[in-house]
Amino acid sequence: MNDQLLTQDMATGQVVAAMDRIRANFVDGLGDRMLRIEADWLAFKADRASGAAFHAVVSDVHRIAGIAGSLGFKEIGESAVALDRRMQGVDPAHNPGAVIVDLDHRIEAFLDLLEDALG
Repeated sequence: MNDQLLTQDMATGQVVAAMDRIRANFVDGLGDRMLRIEADWLAFKADRASGAAFHAVVSDVHRIAGIAGSLGFKEIGESAVALDRRMQGVDPAHNPGAVIVDLDHRIEAFLDLLEDALG
């Protein structure tokens, strides 16, 4: 029985260590993702025909939405999910300025949240 408990404790410790590494990698990559999101968003705003830049932002936000909450970054995860949902279905070439202004505010708030997480 003690061997089984010891094995479970070791496995739990390995899982915790692995999750710590994944969390650290996530945080380490946030700075680069922030810069990419900001650069792609600025490129899209400068040239709304740049659908690739818009979709790059959607892709980065979607990736963050998919993992942040699972890693214990609840607020980032919830914000990313909300932004991802708002951006899905938006056709970057055929939207009124009000949609883009709304997204601009949401993206800026999201980037501020990421920046705060980096300290």
